[in-house]
Amino acid sequence: MFTILKEHRGFGKQILLLAKNELIKTYKGAVIGPLWAVVKPAFTIFVYWFAFSCGIKQLKTLHLDIGGAQPFSIDFFTFMFIGIIPWFFIQDSITQGAKELRINRQFITKVKFPVSTILTYTEVSRLFVHLILMAFMYAYVLFTIGPSWYNLQFFLYCPLMFIFFLALTWSTAPMSAFSKDFESLIVSVMSGIFWLSGII
Repeated sequence: MFTILKEHRGFGKQILLLAKNELIKTYKGAVIGPLWAVVKPAFTIFVYWFAFSCGIKQLKTLHLDIGGAQPFSIDFFTFMFIGIIPWFFIQDSITQGAKELRINRQFITKVKFPVSTILTYTEVSRLFVHLILMAFMYAYVLFTIGPSWYNLQFFLYCPLMFIFFLALTWSTAPMSAFSKDFESLIVSVMSGIFWLSGII
């Protein structure tokens, strides 16, 4: 861990610049460019909402017991929207994070560059997209449910989530670089975790 932190010393500006370039590279050549960062998740959310709210009609309203005198009622779309936005970041961090050393092998073989910073700048680029999606989510929540003290938890959990998944990427990416089977296992497990989680 100390070696990784030592490698990052003096590379702060480069990490932010490379994170920005990673976003540009991801959406390069597309007509709407970076808007795909919002359009793709929005389409996925629409499909799940349509399938579970219109197809399975029992899921219109959820009653959640959050410790108050009365159960808290929330419509299914809002519940799913609040859960699925962080899931996009979690899923990308785990599945894409495991592939990053293989994808960016030119930095490892051709350029003298600290390997751990590759994983950091790609995670930072995913964090940028996550923050944009969270801004949309919070705007929606504030207009539909209203402000709450629970909304402030984002400022605690988002940095912790970033640190956790960055550390996890530092662990899984080297293993995936040695074994493509491990990479495939991660993708398979993640699809199972999604359906076992409380999001859907």
